Amino acid sequence: MGEENGSDGARVAAALEPKGRFIVNGEPTENRLSMGQKGSLKMVIECEGRPAHSAYPQDGRSAILPLLDALDRLRNFKLPSDPMLGHGTLNIGVLEGESRRM
Repeated sequence: MGEENGSDGARVAAALEPKGRFIVNGEPTENRLSMGQKGSLKMVIECEGRPAHSAYPQDGRSAILPLLDALDRLRNFKLPSDPMLGHGTLNIGVLEGESRRM
């Protein structure tokens, strides 16, 4: 239901009537009641380059190198911690690339 990407099921459930103050989430928690959730933040990072022939890379500009720098900065970012939920976690989950013709 979009658990890892988009939360489609949660969006549909939020629109259902009647509304309540609490929600029971069927997420597998080893049959224990979950008292909280870390939440999520989705980031889309785009880097643009200029293609060049592999024999002449100096004529282009890599889009990958600045992306690697940005990802490294994210990996070294100090995430918050919560007494109940523990330390924040980071998941770099999807990388996409596209090669455009010169």
